[in-house]
Amino acid sequence: MWNEVDNMLNNERLAVQSAAFSYIDAHRDEMLELLKELVRMESGSYDVEDVDRVVARVAEELKNDGLDVGVAEYEQAGNTLVAGWNRDGSKKPIVFIGHLDTVFEKGSLAKMPLRIEDGKGFG
Repeated sequence: MWNEVDNMLNNERLAVQSAAFSYIDAHRDEMLELLKELVRMESGSYDVEDVDRVVARVAEELKNDGLDVGVAEYEQAGNTLVAGWNRDGSKKPIVFIGHLDTVFEKGSLAKMPLRIEDGKGFG
C-alpha cells in the first residue's frame, strides 16, 4: 500500500514540476525582462521611497497574475508586500515571503550595473 501512495505522490510531484518548467520555458523572456527591470531599480534598505517604488511594481505584477495582494505601509521604513494564492481555503494556500530592499547605497547601480555573461546575471 505504501508503495502505491509513494508512487502516486511522486507522479503528482513530477507532474507539477513538469508544468512549472513548461511555464518557465514559455515565459522565460518576459520573466527575464521583469527581473532586469527590478534589478535596475534602486532599493537601498534605508531609502523608503525607492523601496516603496519596488514594492508597488512587484504588487502590480502579482495582481496582474491573479494573486491576492496587500501592502502594509510604513513611514519610517519601506512598505511590506504580502501576496498569496488560494487564500479562500479551496486549495492549499501559497504565500510568498521575501524582501525587496538591498544593502547597497543609492547610486550603487551606476558602479555595478546589471550585466549578463554566459547566461548568468551580475550586478
